[in-house]
Amino acid sequence: ESAGVSSANRAIERWLYSFRLAWIDKDFDAIRELFAEGVEYWETPFRKLEGVAAVLDEWQAIRQQSEIMIDTEVVTVSGDFYTVKWDLAYRISDETHHWAGVYLIKLHRTGKCEYFYQVGERQL
Repeated sequence: ESAGVSSANRAIERWLYSFRLAWIDKDFDAIRELFAEGVEYWETPFRKLEGVAAVLDEWQAIRQQSEIMIDTEVVTVSGDFYTVKWDLAYRISDETHHWAGVYLIKLHRTGKCEYFYQVGERQL
């Protein structure tokens, strides 16, 4: 493993750790810090959000979530792009929601996400 690969792995692991904490803590300031101002963010393959303000609006939905658990695993690294498998569970009222999928993330050299694409499915 070259120094570049290990430094790339550290960058995405650091970002994912902060992402997980911000979600669990419902820390919207921390969420804002994760994303570049002009981030291209795909909530679904058919739903593109432009900019960090739109991302924060979308993330308001987490206010209803409790008992949030999210696991991530970096599958591939290609330059500044990372493919990450994710598994998410949370509760809303008395109902458990369990989702899993894949993120495609591009980090800017500043460590902020400038491209975020997710595909996921809810377990029924």
